[in-house]
Amino acid sequence: MKKILFLLLFSATIFLFNSCDTYADVPEPEPEPELINNTITYKTDDWRAVNVSSDNFDANIISNTCNQGNGVIIFDKELTRIDYYYGGAFYDKDNLISIDLPQTITHIEEYCLCNCNRLEAVYIRSTVPPVLADNVFSNSSDNLKIYVPASSKTAYENASDWAKYKDRFVFTNY
Repeated sequence: MKKILFLLLFSATIFLFNSCDTYADVPEPEPEPELINNTITYKTDDWRAVNVSSDNFDANIISNTCNQGNGVIIFDKELTRIDYYYGGAFYDKDNLISIDLPQTITHIEEYCLCNCNRLEAVYIRSTVPPVLADNVFSNSSDNLKIYVPASSKTAYENASDWAKYKDRFVFTNY
C-alpha cells in the first residue's frame, strides 16, 4: 500500500513538473516603454546626435546618444524648462525630424526649435500647456505637427501663447 501511494505521488509530481515545463518557453511580454521625466527623445534624418548644451536646460546633461537616428538625452534631474541660451536649445538643428518632450515641461523659451526646417513632429506630453515664448517654432517646416494630449484639447486651444499653432495640433492619447 505504501509503495502504491508513493508511486501515485511520484507520478503526480512528475506530471506537474512536466506540465510546468511546457510554459517555460513562452516569453514574458515586454514592459510598456515609460517616458522618464529626465529624458528627451528625438529622431534625426542623418543618424547623428544633435549637439546641445546643458546651459539650455534647468538640468545637466548626463548623456546624449543616437543610434541609427534614434536619440536620447538624459538629464541629472527632472526637466521642467528649455531655456534660451546662445540661440535656443535646438536652434538650427537641420537634422532634427521629431522630438518628444517629457510631461514635466512647464516652459519652452525663445528660439528653442527655431530654424529646424526638417522638423515634422513635436510631442508635448504635458497636460497643462507649457508657457511658450515667441519664435519657438520660427522657420520650421510647413509640415510641422504638434502632438498634445487629447485630454487637454481645450486647454491648448485656449492658451494664448499656443493660439497661432492651433492648425498644427494633433490631439493624441499618450
